[in-house]
Order: sequence, then structure tokens, then C-alpha cells
Amino acid sequence: MNIAIKLPNDLREKVLTFPFLHTLHEQLKLQLEEGEQLIIHLISLKSDIDVLNLLPFHAYYHQLEKDDLKSVFTIHRACSNFNMNTIDCFISTTTSFIDASIGKTLRAKTTIGYETGKNGWVLNKKIKLISGGHKSEQVYILLKGILDEIPSMPFVESRILEPTYLDHRENPYIVINIDYLSGEPNPEWFEFIEFFVNKRFVFMASDVHLDDQKEKLEEFIEKLPRKNTYKVYEYDSNISFAKLVSYSMGFVTHDSPLVNIASYCNTLVFLINIKENLKLYGPEFFNGEVWNFSLNDPNYTSGNKHDYSKIFDELFNYIDDKKGIVINEDEKDIEA
Repeated sequence: MNIAIKLPNDLREKVLTFPFLHTLHEQLKLQLEEGEQLIIHLISLKSDIDVLNLLPFHAYYHQLEKDDLKSVFTIHRACSNFNMNTIDCFISTTTSFIDASIGKTLRAKTTIGYETGKNGWVLNKKIKLISGGHKSEQVYILLKGILDEIPSMPFVESRILEPTYLDHRENPYIVINIDYLSGEPNPEWFEFIEFFVNKRFVFMASDVHLDDQKEKLEEFIEKLPRKNTYKVYEYDSNISFAKLVSYSMGFVTHDSPLVNIASYCNTLVFLINIKENLKLYGPEFFNGEVWNFSLNDPNYTSGNKHDYSKIFDELFNYIDDKKGIVINEDEKDIEA
């Protein structure tokens, strides 16, 4: 059985299709006849396609450029170059007509997607979109097009990864994604770090251009007290990030799609939430817990300003107690 799936372009939404992908893989494996193989092709924009390597099963990845998605003609040319055998089933996980048309280009026997817009022209199994539902639930309902019975939504997590630091048990660390305001680090972080003694921090700056991350973070560290240990992580791939946070005490960040990746890696996430809508795009069905500190919550405001001190009090208590130092205990079958 050959299945092709067009994934969302946005990194947040791409990761939120993982419960759907886990279930699809598990259920179709159960339906295979003797000697039959399940081959899954995942179609994604080139940017952030590496995040698919976190899935715990084998699949073939086919990358697209942004220009390929301009029209049904450009996507037809791009997909015509894919190395695929006859596709039994194509599934589009977006509402895009261009994405839905991929199934026709691939000459898939069954084409599944949302019943919206012009998609009915190119789909032979149309599923009603759950308006306003969580993104994972919206995608999960597409299983109706290929499974006789849909199981309950599972809680899922990534494959086991190798640790970035081999001494993560002896020297536990917490990862902080520093936000920069007008080119400068948010000054709140200096006060936060001042609380600690003999702790290990790994700093990253996902919003800063890769070429500038190391220099800016080293400048930030130069201004910190010498009573802790500091390391710099340059965010160059989603896989290296996943390896880093998988064995950390936790991941502290402002709004970022990395929240979903970290939670999928069973990492405790501390989200300083400015405008993330977790009800729609949060890691609802991943095993990693998320502590949501919404800056729109009156508990974390003082007058007209955000009050970081209350958030920092809760973070300090967690880090200082050294709870949850090791998230992934089983390293017997670590994969690269």
C-alpha cells in the first residue's frame, strides 16, 4: 500500500499532524495482507522538513519549494518529478486547492481532503472540516476517509534521540530561548539569572539570524554573574534542537513553534505566552507538559506592564528543586 500525504507549510501545524500520522501508520500496518508493505510518502516544504525525522517510523520525504505552490501548474511540474510508484491513496491535510490537486497529479486511486472551496473538483472522498477545532483534531478527522473506525486520539511522542551532552544526568541543564527586543536581549532575563547559583543554562535565540546567534548570545553571557555555568546553542536544525531539549530539565521560551517540538519530545515546556492560542495550536496531544504563563492573564500583569517576577518565582522554584532532571530514562535503543 502506497500512501502520499501533503503536510501543512507552517511548522506549528506540521508538528500538530503527528497524532494523525502515528495513528494512520499503526492502523494501516494492522490491515496489511501477508507480504504487503506500507509505504508512506510525506510531501512538505523544504523549510523545516527535517522535523519529520522525529517520527518513530520510516517514511519517504519529498520536498517542495515555495514557488512550487504558486499554482496548480507549478505544483504539477514539481510533483511530476517525485520518485513514487502507483499511489493508492493521497491525503491533503490543508484546505488549499493547490495541495488537494496533488492527488490528481500523482494519479492516486483515492484522494482525501476537506470539503471546502473547489477541493471537490479533485477529491473523491471529502471530509467536513471541524470549524474552530484544535488543529490536531481537525487533521485527525481525515482518517474517516481511509479507516472504517477511528480510534481515540492518542498522546504521542518522538523517537528516542541521542543526548547533546553525555553528562546530562550529572550536570542537569535548562534551555532558555532568549527573546530579543530591537536587537537587544529582553532585560528581564538578567534579573532572572541573578537568582541562581551553581546552575547550568543553555541559551539559544531562535528569532535571531543563525549567523548572528553565537555572537549575540556570547555578548549576553558576558553580562551575567559568574556563579553559574552557561552554554550557547546555535539553532541550526529542528533535530539538533530536539536532541538538546529531550534530556534537559525543561525548555523556557516565548511564543514559538518550538513549543510543539519540545512537547513532542516529552520535554517540560515553560511558555511565556504573549499571543499563542494553545486551544487551537498548542501541543494538546503530546506527552510533554506545558506550563502556560499567559502575559494576558491578570496574575502576570502589574498595571499596564507585564509582570515577569511572578512567572520567574514559579520557574525558580522548579529549577532550584531540580525536579524532572531526566525526561528520557530509557537510552537502551538510542537512534542517531
